[in-house]
Amino acid sequence: MQQHKNWEEEGEILTEKRNKAEKAWNDWLKRNSLPKTGAENLSALQEQWQKIYSAEGKGKILDFRLEQIDAKLDAFAARAQSIIKATGLPYAVSPDGIADIYEENHRRSLEWEALQEKNKQHEAYEKEMSKLDEGWASCQREMDTLLNLVQAKNAEEFAEKVNAHEHHDQIAKEWERVKQDLRMYAGGEEEFEALWHALETGQYDQWMETHNTLSRRIEEESAKLGELQRSQGAIDNEIFRLAGDDSMTSALQKKEKIEAELKSALEEWLTLMYTEELLTRAQTIYESGRQPQIMKMANEFLKDMTMGKYSLHMADNGKDIFIEDSTHAVKNEKIWSSGTGDQVFLAIRLAMALSFGEQIEPLPIVLDDIFVRFDEKRQRETLRFLMELGKKQQIFLFTCHERTMHIAEEVGYEKGTGEFIHLSAGQIEQVGS
Repeated sequence: MQQHKNWEEEGEILTEKRNKAEKAWNDWLKRNSLPKTGAENLSALQEQWQKIYSAEGKGKILDFRLEQIDAKLDAFAARAQSIIKATGLPYAVSPDGIADIYEENHRRSLEWEALQEKNKQHEAYEKEMSKLDEGWASCQREMDTLLNLVQAKNAEEFAEKVNAHEHHDQIAKEWERVKQDLRMYAGGEEEFEALWHALETGQYDQWMETHNTLSRRIEEESAKLGELQRSQGAIDNEIFRLAGDDSMTSALQKKEKIEAELKSALEEWLTLMYTEELLTRAQTIYESGRQPQIMKMANEFLKDMTMGKYSLHMADNGKDIFIEDSTHAVKNEKIWSSGTGDQVFLAIRLAMALSFGEQIEPLPIVLDDIFVRFDEKRQRETLRFLMELGKKQQIFLFTCHERTMHIAEEVGYEKGTGEFIHLSAGQIEQVGS
């Protein structure tokens, strides 16, 4: 019942509001000289009003957009005017003028890109020229080394000495060939010695008699040779006939090609043999000149590897080496332990490598399982030395022993240096990364 009473009260309130709304609506129509209309026509009138209002709204929106476009156009024109004024070009603020400015800017951009590309090419040419200059300087140094090696003043004298050396080799080869021919002709070593003795003692009368006898025999054989030459003519005709055969021509061409390749290979072999001899002599001269510095550096390395226990010295003859311990006891190589010997060898090898790098350019040092005969103490001391040396010289140390790897990691952690890489089944894994 209370709910029903509430509904009645709410109905009365709504009725009162409706009456007020209708009275206000009719008053508004009267003030605006509009005919009265019922609620049933209100939807149709509202739809017509929305159409009119929508059309008017679109017109206002278009006007607003046109105003914005005009403002942007004015701003663009002002900016274009300032740009044209800054460039100093005689262009008008118009679409054609802007297009002309764009084309001019595009043309200048292309010219600038072309200049940049030429600058890059010029820089590349300069780098290439620098490399060529360095190569030329290196060749010049090598040529000077060769000239000093053979004690030649200039290239002409060097060429003369090379030709003389080649001529000497040729004569020596001819001499050996003659002796070999005589040895083959003699048939045995005793016969050859007898023939050689006969040539040296000079029994010329007997030779002349033999020569006359052989000359007569040659005349007799010449007649036979004539018959053979006639037979040869027939054979030559057959050869000419066979020359028309493609297979024969191909075989002859192949033969000539092989002979040319063989000749080229022989010349290359002679060149390489001569070059090897020159390099061997140059190496000997270089090693003898650098020996004191290398031994001094090797001595420092050995001290570092043995914690000052041993020092390295060279005998007065310049060939033998020995070590001296902390008590000044001298030990020659015959009483060294295998581990000590390997440490001495490693010190000398590293000193030679670093000395060589100082003359040309520093090169990486590769060490492969050098601790095979080292005990754990020697390994640790040598690894400490290598870790310190590795801070200024690139060193690659390979090992297949897991214990050596663990010691190297411990020393690397202690020294704060080194990179450790594990290789297994074609896989590369950086340890500690």
